[in-house]
Amino acid sequence: MTTPTGRLYLEMFGRLREDAEQQLWPGFRLEATTDWLSPLEEGMSSVGRPELATVVLAVIRGLIMDLEATADTPRVDQAFSDFIDALRTSLAIRATG
Repeated sequence: MTTPTGRLYLEMFGRLREDAEQQLWPGFRLEATTDWLSPLEEGMSSVGRPELATVVLAVIRGLIMDLEATADTPRVDQAFSDFIDALRTSLAIRATG
């Protein structure tokens, strides 16, 4: 999402999210959330933690907003990498604990 091609989608996402009256795409905010929850729950179920889907989605959406606001791709990419590392560590501790 942080490549030049992916940035086009981020810009579109930002425009849709910022449309307070949701005239461009009625129900976008709800749909953008609920569409992602099921696949994330399924993915997190593969490691026994489907309840983390909301946390994962919140981090991804927050980083998208951060990238849109700052255009600081290296920092946002590092934050995402750090989040994944923390998630892996948490899952490993839970699996062995």
